[in-house]
Amino acid sequence: MWIGANGEVLGSYIPGAAVASAGTVLHVHVVPADAVDAVRAAIDVGACPADSPYIPVLLDSQDELLDNLPLVCRLGSPDARESLMAWLELWTFIDEDGRPRALVDSLWEGQRRFLEALLSDRHVLSIKSRKVGLSTLVCAHAAWTARIRDVNASVHLLSYRADAAQELLRTLRRGFEGLPSFLRLPLMRETSSVLCFAAGLADTRTLKAFPATPTAAIEAISSHLVLDEWAHTFDPEAIWAAVEPTLAPRSSSVLITTARTAGDFVHDYYRRSELGETRHKAVFVSVLERAERSREWLEQKRRQEGKARTLRNYPLTAEEAFAYAGDPYFAAQLLATAQRDALRAQPATRGDRYLKSWDVGRKDASVCVVLRAPSEQEAEVWHVASYERLVGEDFPTIQRAIEAMHRQYPGLTVVEANSIGGPILQNLHLPTSELIEHMTTQASKQAMLTEIEIQLQQETLKIHPAFQQLLVELADYRLPDGSITQDSVMALGFAVANRHRAHAVTLGRINTELFYELNDLPGPPASWFDQQKLTSNGLSFGLVRVELENGSTTHYDPDDPADCRRVENLRAEIAAQRLQLQASAE
Repeated sequence: MWIGANGEVLGSYIPGAAVASAGTVLHVHVVPADAVDAVRAAIDVGACPADSPYIPVLLDSQDELLDNLPLVCRLGSPDARESLMAWLELWTFIDEDGRPRALVDSLWEGQRRFLEALLSDRHVLSIKSRKVGLSTLVCAHAAWTARIRDVNASVHLLSYRADAAQELLRTLRRGFEGLPSFLRLPLMRETSSVLCFAAGLADTRTLKAFPATPTAAIEAISSHLVLDEWAHTFDPEAIWAAVEPTLAPRSSSVLITTARTAGDFVHDYYRRSELGETRHKAVFVSVLERAERSREWLEQKRRQEGKARTLRNYPLTAEEAFAYAGDPYFAAQLLATAQRDALRAQPATRGDRYLKSWDVGRKDASVCVVLRAPSEQEAEVWHVASYERLVGEDFPTIQRAIEAMHRQYPGLTVVEANSIGGPILQNLHLPTSELIEHMTTQASKQAMLTEIEIQLQQETLKIHPAFQQLLVELADYRLPDGSITQDSVMALGFAVANRHRAHAVTLGRINTELFYELNDLPGPPASWFDQQKLTSNGLSFGLVRVELENGSTTHYDPDDPADCRRVENLRAEIAAQRLQLQASAE
């Protein structure tokens, strides 16, 4: 189909067999004004007009297409800026409030400046502050290159980890699903790392996700490259040497990254790009180039998070970004303070409660961190009581280690449920009420890291110097963390994030250790209530009080016969559980 720039249909050729076939793709050519006469003349004599750029659309949605011809004309405009802006009216993303929004309605100044550089120079390198929306914009632009700009598009998406690259691809998949139906192309192939769309005769549009590692098989020529968090890949210089030859002459590329350290390859490449010595246009997007941010907002951030961390995450200039990027996430002084007055590794002490947390690795180490919970009589300080790191062990061995640690230290056990943690959780021979399945997302991970830092700042988290591996990983931790050892940091984070549940119990599945003293009280139930203050493993039983797993509290009234019966039943259940545990031990 050929349409004029004003939306007039000049002519079309649609064979009957095409109409009868499901998934047929129609090529819509938007004809510039100076070529309209030539196209009309060709159509009048029954000839096919000369080749020209086109937009592939579903033939089944022809009626919707004809209702949207002005939009199609803008998408097919030879002016790339007009075409891309029309695309951004259609492209939706999920904002920070969880609502879908058209990207064109929320462009910030920094995003617009970045976009202009990308349209004019085609190859852009950006050092960025956090949360300035570049990743969202880069995904929208990559989708436009694949769907509108390039025939036989081949878009390569690389990031410092395979799952991060695949998340970029999933973001694009969600965006494509949000398009009007006439712009959704038939899907030829879909895997966790490939999307391939049919765009008509001899035209496929392919998007592939790769981990940016030296072993990644990046051989095919690309029409557009996205390299995310370049500075944090295993070897930025080697990665660039591998991907640069894959860029076609007509290609474009976007390299976006937070800085890692001054003087590295990315820093040198950025400085040379500023001088015009590389193919890339250097662009820095400041923290304040987002609409709702101001100097006052930045000062408040610095008061909340500390100056060093704020300078690292929210730099105002590229020089500032590189100057502070090499700083560790957890300040050395905080880790030194955490070791002061810390308890040594110790076996479980009767009356204490613990929280065990596991980061289970497939190829990496599997790590357990045990936190000792403070009792009601103690200051709110959490001590690392034990630590275990398993390297190269099979899943049955890891499972037995989790079960053994759970029996050794009374209290709940946290296991990350992502990846291989899920199957291990299902196979554990432990009561489900004593397990916490921890799902990790980018948001929860950042919240977890922040919570560790807050506990260190408040001096409520103590780590003895003997736990050397844990302290080394904390000292070396930086974001992004794809190229560093981080298993111990994650295990500690799971424990800290769930520490408020250390004293929790579930009635009906009672941890026997928790109620030893209550069970050993003599006399009928009524006499139990005469005890003024009886503490068992951090829980108080005066007028018997039990804290439930959801944080609520149940009180047993000594004047209520029904409550007395409940306490008697509780005592009987505890006795039965003790006998069962003794039999198992024997």
